[in-house]
Amino acid sequence: MQKSSNMVPDEVVYNTLLDGCARYGQFERGMKVIDTMRAAGMAGSNFTLSLVAKLASRSKQPEKAFELVERLQAEFKVNKLNMHVFNNLIHAASVNNDLPKAKATFARMLSEQVKPDGRTFSLLLRSCISSKDFEPALIILRSAFGLPQDRALWSEVSSDDLLLKALRHLPAHSGASWKQGANAIPNDIIQDLFQNVSEHAQKSANARLRAGAALLLKDISAAAPGLKVDTRVHRKLLTGA
Repeated sequence: MQKSSNMVPDEVVYNTLLDGCARYGQFERGMKVIDTMRAAGMAGSNFTLSLVAKLASRSKQPEKAFELVERLQAEFKVNKLNMHVFNNLIHAASVNNDLPKAKATFARMLSEQVKPDGRTFSLLLRSCISSKDFEPALIILRSAFGLPQDRALWSEVSSDDLLLKALRHLPAHSGASWKQGANAIPNDIIQDLFQNVSEHAQKSANARLRAGAALLLKDISAAAPGLKVDTRVHRKLLTGA
C-alpha cells in the first residue's frame, strides 16, 4: 500500500493483519505487525490489545498474553481495558490451566466496573469444570443468572477467594442476556457442569455440594424454562443415587 500508492495504513489495517496472525498462531509475524505499527507512530486500541491476547493463546504462548497486554496498554495509553480484552485474558489463563489467574482477572474486571458477557461466564465455567473447582462454578452460574446466592454453599469456599469477593459487588441483573440468543451461556456447558458435579458429589459423598447443585438446577429451570438437563443427572442430584 505504502510503496505503490503512498497510502498510509490506519489502525484497521494493522488490526486486520494482527487478527490474521492470531488466527493462524503466527506469533513472530504478529509481533512484527506491532513493531511496524509502532514505527509508523500508530497507537493501538482495546481492539489491538484483545488481538494480542488472542495471538498469544493461539500461538501456544498464553503466559505472554498478560505481559504483552500490560506493556502495550501503557505504551498505547489505553486508559481502561474493555470486556473483549478481559475475556481473551481469561481465555489465556484457562488455556494455561491457571484457574487462579482466570479468577483474579475476572475479579479485576468487576472491580474496574467492566460488565461481563455470556462468553466471560462460559470461559470461567469451563475452567472451573476442568479444574474440578465445583463450588465456585455453581456460585458463578448463580451470579450469571442473577439468582440469590446459596449461603450454605458460599460458606464452603475460602473467604480469601478474590473471585467471590468480586462477585459480591456484581450489579444485580435479571440474567436475561445469558439465557437466550447469541450471548447465552451454551446449554452444553451448563449440562456438563451439573453432570460433573453429580459424579463428583457421589464419589466424594459431598452432600452439601449435591444439595447446592440441586437447588441451583431448580432455580435455573424456573428462570430459564428452555434449559435442558439430562433427567438422570437431575435425579442423581435430587436423590444422590
